[in-house]
Amino acid sequence: MTVVRNEEGAIMVYNPLTEAMTFRCELCPGESFGRIHDLKRHQTSKHQEMTWPCDFCHRPFVRRDALLRHYTVKAARDDGLHPASHEVDKLLAARARAKMLY
Repeated sequence: MTVVRNEEGAIMVYNPLTEAMTFRCELCPGESFGRIHDLKRHQTSKHQEMTWPCDFCHRPFVRRDALLRHYTVKAARDDGLHPASHEVDKLLAARARAKMLY
C-alpha cells in the first residue's frame, strides 16, 4: 500500500492489489472513503464546529443542506411550530437566511 497526501492535505491510500484509491480521515483512524467528496462531507458532518440553527425550533444542524431539508420536511408535516407549506413567505425567508449565512 502507498500512502500519500494530496495538495489539500487529504490522506490518500493506494492498494496495488485491488488498484483502488481510498481517502482516510485524519481524526477517525477507521474511516476511509472511496471519493474525496465523501471524505469532505464526513469532515464537515463530524468535525466542523459551526452549526446551522433552525429559525423556528432552534435545533442545530452541522450541514446547511440538512437544515434546508429540515424546513422542507417540517413544512410538509405542518407541526404547528414550523411554517406550513402554504406559508410560503415565511419558508422562503428562512431558506434565504440559511443560504446567506454560508
